[in-house]
Parts: sequence; structure tokens; C-alpha cells
Amino acid sequence: MEKEFCTYEQSLALRELGFNEPSFGYYIRNKRLIIEDGIIYINDLLEPSAPLIQQAFRFFREKYGLYFIIEQEPGAFLFECTIRSTNDYFIKNRAGYYKTYEEAQQACLDKLIELETVQHKKQKYIALTDLMKADESDGLYDLDI
Repeated sequence: MEKEFCTYEQSLALRELGFNEPSFGYYIRNKRLIIEDGIIYINDLLEPSAPLIQQAFRFFREKYGLYFIIEQEPGAFLFECTIRSTNDYFIKNRAGYYKTYEEAQQACLDKLIELETVQHKKQKYIALTDLMKADESDGLYDLDI
């Protein structure tokens, strides 16, 4: 059952990206997965929730318009993961080749997290730069960040 859940590192990154859906598990400090019989709400947890892998993919599809395709070429023994945007304009990113479907799925999720984390950092930088420009035009230079 544990293989259906995101890893500890993925769960932390998803929380940073805004994932806040109910789940069936959470991680404790030693990165051990605790699976509950009922639904756990994010607000009730200090530790990161452990979303199901399909919850994470739905999160990226609904919030960021990103989805993945895993294909196995005819006669090939490797699975290829490709990430695209719903408008097919933003991203066409190959995440690599993998021996199993599950490895390709984990790699896709890691790549989605990486892409959105970079995007978040860019947005924060732009917002900070805009704030600094606004403060300069007002004659304010003291930023408390």
C-alpha cells in the first residue's frame, strides 16, 4: 500500500507548492509513513500529509495545467515519461527513460515538482523585484523580508 503514496520529499515539496487536500496518510519526523483508516485534513497536521500519487498528478493538472504521458515504444523495454501543459504551449519536457512504469511515474512526479518549484522561485523573484521598484519610486528603501 505504501507505494501508492508520495515520498516524504515529494510530500514536503507539494505542501510548499500549495497542495492542501485531505489524505489517508502523513509522515512523522523520522520520515515514516503513517496510514490512517479515515481521511486526514491538512490543517490538523504539523507533519506533511502523504498524498496518494494520483492526488498529486490531479493537483498538477488542475492547479498548473500540467499532465504526463508514459509510453512504451513497441518492442522496447523502457518507459518514457513526457510532461506537457493542457494548452500544449508551455512545456514539452521529457523526464527520461525507465525500466518500469512505476519508476517512470515517480520520475514524472519529481519532474513536475521541479518545474513548478522553479516557476514559483521565478514568480517570487519578480514579485520582490516589483516591490523593490515600487518602494524606490516612493522613496522607501527599507525592505523587511
